[in-house]
Amino acid sequence: MSENNNLNQFDPGSGNGNNSSGGNNGNGNGNGSGNNGKDPKKQSMILFLIAALVTLLMMSSFMKMMSGETEKEISYNEFIQMLEDGKVESVEISSDRVNIKPKEEEKEELFVNSFIEEIHNLSLNLGGYNETEITGKEGEIRDRMELVNTYQKKLSDVEKELAEMDEEKARILIQAEGVSEEMLDKSFHDLKGYFEQRGKAENRATELRGKIEGLEQKRRYIQEQMDALNPGKGQVMVYKKVYEAFERIHNAFVGAKEQNLTLFLTSLEERANEYLSRLNASDFHGIVRLVRTAEDSALIKLYSSNGSEIRRPSGSQQTTMYMSVLFAISDLTTLKREEDYPLIFDAATSSFGNAKEKDFYNIIDTLKKQCIIVTKDFLDKNTLKMDDINKLTCSVYRIQKAEGYNKNDLSTIRTTVVKVK
Repeated sequence: MSENNNLNQFDPGSGNGNNSSGGNNGNGNGNGSGNNGKDPKKQSMILFLIAALVTLLMMSSFMKMMSGETEKEISYNEFIQMLEDGKVESVEISSDRVNIKPKEEEKEELFVNSFIEEIHNLSLNLGGYNETEITGKEGEIRDRMELVNTYQKKLSDVEKELAEMDEEKARILIQAEGVSEEMLDKSFHDLKGYFEQRGKAENRATELRGKIEGLEQKRRYIQEQMDALNPGKGQVMVYKKVYEAFERIHNAFVGAKEQNLTLFLTSLEERANEYLSRLNASDFHGIVRLVRTAEDSALIKLYSSNGSEIRRPSGSQQTTMYMSVLFAISDLTTLKREEDYPLIFDAATSSFGNAKEKDFYNIIDTLKKQCIIVTKDFLDKNTLKMDDINKLTCSVYRIQKAEGYNKNDLSTIRTTVVKVK
């Protein structure tokens, strides 16, 4: 009962709990929980306020941490560096401090791309018809790779053949002592050209034989029609005899022309080779051949003694070849006609050496016809070689420009001809 009274009659201002109804049984100076303890409601209120204040401080600190608005003291040098870097948004000056608000740094955005959506769209695009097409591309790529492998195998085979041919060429060069690779290559090209020309000629001959056969059949058909006519009397008999006479005359002329042309070319070839041998007395000269064509013309060619054509003769060989034919033609025209024509040469020995020049002038000296030769062989730095000129048995003239011409006007140039010997 005393505990209930203590609770109901609590006096916050008194240090001692006096029970008004307490008698001798009560303890006037007792330390009971009711008399000396604090009010439980007030304790609860204080604890609540403390918890609220702590919570408020924590929330404030948390919000500042989240928002980045925490205050930080910096030095003057750091402030100047921030200004130079452009990191200061605003400055607020108060009585006891300077508040600096830095610029907010741009935060890198996460997930800036839409790869998921793109992958999804790509998966949709690769379906259906496109899927079939892609599958076909796989087969096409496989076929192409097989084709490439086939070509690579062929290339490998060709390289192997080339290596074998190089080895064979090396063996041939070893066996052919004293023969250079250039000479073998030239002989090969000559032989190849010969077979090519031969093949073309054979094809042309086959074609012409076919045409001749067709014309011959046509001729026999016409002859049969003509024979079917009755030549027994009248004008038909006369026409037949006239035709037969003209046919014999025609055949005689054709045969004579063919025979004469063959004899002429044979004789011309023989004489040309005689002059060719004389023009190249101390050098290789080959053999001149006159080859008839289908158009009844002739080609001048140079052959070796083994029958192969020299397709790329040197400059001096080519010059002496044409000169020998020219000398031969001059001889034959002299035999067939009473008239004789002069031979005119312009820089004839420009591709000759000293030996061939001497051979050339020796041949000219033996020709019994007029020859005119324009040459610089007897000039040495615009000075005449009189010793060489005096050895000649012919007349010598010097052709030169007259003095006093204008170097810029072609019309002022005059030519003088002075007899030297």
